[in-house]
Amino acid sequence: MANWLQAQADQPDALVAAVGQTLAPKPTSKQALAGSKNPPRLGRLAEALMDFCLKQCPAMHWEATGVKIFHADALGRPTAQQLGELDYLWRDLHGQLVHGELAVKFYALAYQDTPEQGGWHDAALQAIGPDGHENWQHKWRKLNDKQLAHAMPAPWSQEPVRRVAHVRGRWFVPVTSDAALQAWASTDRTSPSDWTHLMGAGPWSHPSCDGLESAGHAPALTHNTARFGPRLCWHQARSLELVQGWQCRLLRRVEWLGPVCQDHGNDLHAPAALRQPALPPSGHPRVQMLGVFAFDVEMQAWCEMWRAWLDAE
Repeated sequence: MANWLQAQADQPDALVAAVGQTLAPKPTSKQALAGSKNPPRLGRLAEALMDFCLKQCPAMHWEATGVKIFHADALGRPTAQQLGELDYLWRDLHGQLVHGELAVKFYALAYQDTPEQGGWHDAALQAIGPDGHENWQHKWRKLNDKQLAHAMPAPWSQEPVRRVAHVRGRWFVPVTSDAALQAWASTDRTSPSDWTHLMGAGPWSHPSCDGLESAGHAPALTHNTARFGPRLCWHQARSLELVQGWQCRLLRRVEWLGPVCQDHGNDLHAPAALRQPALPPSGHPRVQMLGVFAFDVEMQAWCEMWRAWLDAE
């Protein structure tokens, strides 16, 4: 699979074409009729990428996408009442049927103090999403109690199935002191121990854990430090003193999926040049993502080093 992914990076034309076709609005849709040029929603882009992978990667055999699940009557016959749908069905190299649910989520841990040893599960359950309403506890329960619990429809109803949730995204951690923030901004963190030195014991200092946890808790957070970032206010962002030569800019939502690389520095600037964004019509503060870039001599491009969650004030 790694070799196949590298091949897509080397020759991305087929991937770009397939994803573009998937995301193109239908000719009769309101979006097409209105001539909208808005970028696709992040979830739709992730679904298109996943769909291409399942259909083209030799490590798996695609079965179906978006399988609708309907309520059954007393005789077991499906009715018109839809209960949900299965994101993806495929078979692995051993022929095992797999049901996968995909989600792309970004959460900020809401606590202000580092929790006591062993308290990270509770801290994670308090994590909020960019809209200020969704939280990780709700998503975790929905995944396990609903999305991954649907009975398999025909023709797969009589065979065993493995269920997996592929949740991608990033956790953002409040920076509790100006000193820690400046240390974060002016150094290149490469290991869990570096993060532990800055932030104290946390998810990055514990082994990752796959599968379910007891007592209804979400799984332990991953120790992959690349998926963590600081949660800042705008005042903190403007006061950052980055490594010499590093620049920053706000990331477009379509860029949130993965690290950003660009071949020019025209739109990069020092943190002091950041401007307060306008609030959306609802009046709810909108979360922004700040990307911090360094120039890579070998690649001859500006590459994202880390990113931060910016709360609107």
